[in-house]
Amino acid sequence: STDQHLILKNFNERLRSLKFYINLYEITPIFITQIRFDGLKNNNLFLINEKLKNFCVKNSYYIIPLDELINQLDINDFYDEIHTTISGSDKIAKSIYLPIKNILEKYY
Repeated sequence: STDQHLILKNFNERLRSLKFYINLYEITPIFITQIRFDGLKNNNLFLINEKLKNFCVKNSYYIIPLDELINQLDINDFYDEIHTTISGSDKIAKSIYLPIKNILEKYY
């Protein structure tokens, strides 16, 4: 749809801008995909996550695919559609801890 095309176009422009600064300041980024209370039932979020994964592969950036690590959190893990409660944040933290630790151990 036109809305999805515009969303992806804008997201792609933001990624290009990020890449400029990543290169300029010699940053090693770690990207993390996003999730919502209903998993990936939101098609726009699914498309953005896939675009981010492709961007990271293409540029050899680290990515933690949270959308693949956590299929669905409980409804009580969210205050609203996107903001996690303490329990939701704890589950996400436990899911990304080891991948982040493994990446950081390569540098320290």
